[in-house]
Amino acid sequence: MSEIKINLKKIVGNYLSLKEYAKKKDIIITPVVKVVAGDINIVQRLEVNGAEIIGDSRIYNIRKFKKAGINSKFLLLRLPAKGEISEVVKYSDYSLNSSADIISMIDKEAKMQKKHHGIVLMIEMGDLREGVCFKKALEISKRIYKMDNVYLKGIGSNFACYGGVVPSDNKMRTLSEIAENFPDIEWISGGNSANICWMRNSDNMYKINHLRLGESIMLGLETLSRKHIPGLHLDSFILSAEVIEFEKKSSIPDGKISQDAFGKVPKFKDEGIISRAILDVGRQDVDPDGLTPIKKNIKILGASSDHLIVKCDSKILVGDKLEFIPNYSALLRIMTSVYIKKSYTE
Repeated sequence: MSEIKINLKKIVGNYLSLKEYAKKKDIIITPVVKVVAGDINIVQRLEVNGAEIIGDSRIYNIRKFKKAGINSKFLLLRLPAKGEISEVVKYSDYSLNSSADIISMIDKEAKMQKKHHGIVLMIEMGDLREGVCFKKALEISKRIYKMDNVYLKGIGSNFACYGGVVPSDNKMRTLSEIAENFPDIEWISGGNSANICWMRNSDNMYKINHLRLGESIMLGLETLSRKHIPGLHLDSFILSAEVIEFEKKSSIPDGKISQDAFGKVPKFKDEGIISRAILDVGRQDVDPDGLTPIKKNIKILGASSDHLIVKCDSKILVGDKLEFIPNYSALLRIMTSVYIKKSYTE
């Protein structure tokens, strides 16, 4: 069975390094764990190491964390759906929001549950994911201030997700100027791991005092160019897959080419007869384009639903294990797959 090796010490090391650096800039960070699909061991380790608030996009995961006895507070990152309002109030302490109607529903539900729920009102800053314009945000905030069981925890924005928009110095200054119109808020949440370059290179944080960091903690990368953040670990996660066939075969198929299993017409380079290994992992488990082989003599040729096919320049035996570093896309699918074993190490 293929396996994802998870180094908890390196994940925590990345978190603590980023937390300490951000603190010097008067910024607090919320570690985001959505890419690890509700992994209890990772979340428990973050809590033990001082993560007072943890972010996830699925209320399903937050419910699991709460039932596992994790005492950190939780920030729901995906906008709440109408059908999950009851659980949003029950299990999360804060949520990102952009709908006045949904916020009203949260307020009513929080009153029924005798709770108070923090709203982070999302501002549209160009990336075109969640968020409303400044004028509408002001209108929504006026409604929030009149509610009894929800309160405005802060405002926030998102970058480099849907639209790939860079969280530039100008964007951060603009968001900070917008924040002046919202009294008594605790967070001005400037974005995610895409903000790492700005935080490191700018001397002026303006009013930005909060970031939501996931990929930088898990993989040690900033997300504008996927470059290594100095001092962080890049190998907190290693995929180990088993060789289930090793043969010398032609580098090009024999016959008329049509669509493959995923509706694409594949193209091949004629390299003659090559050594090819098939591994016990496929597209159902991982994004093959997001894997980097640890051994330099391995090249990924492609994948079907259940098989990863690689070119090998050295002798490999059936039963051998090959290892890969996953990127964010690959890790997202790996951690969701029930077919990949999870193992933990310090």
